[in-house]
Amino acid sequence: MITIVRIFATYKPFRFFMSAAALFTALGLILGFRFLYFMAIGEGTGHIQSVVLSGALLGMGVQVGLIAFVADLISVNRKLLEQIRLQLKEKKTGKDD
Repeated sequence: MITIVRIFATYKPFRFFMSAAALFTALGLILGFRFLYFMAIGEGTGHIQSVVLSGALLGMGVQVGLIAFVADLISVNRKLLEQIRLQLKEKKTGKDD
């Protein structure tokens, strides 16, 4: 299972990390709306934990989303380096003639 997750994160990093970011963000929004609901009905004083956890989850969602973009750029760079390496190897062996 760990190997499958690792391979998925290596070859589809944007989808992998953006899924995690969406999960954190959705949970943060749910808790934020929960607090707003209790505030609207006048019982928000005992639900401050929802605001704290919501803020933490939303922050984590944003950070994991940024990691998704960086991981995708690293993945594209890796693919380009693999192509360059293959071209150099073909040139060195003389297959390009």
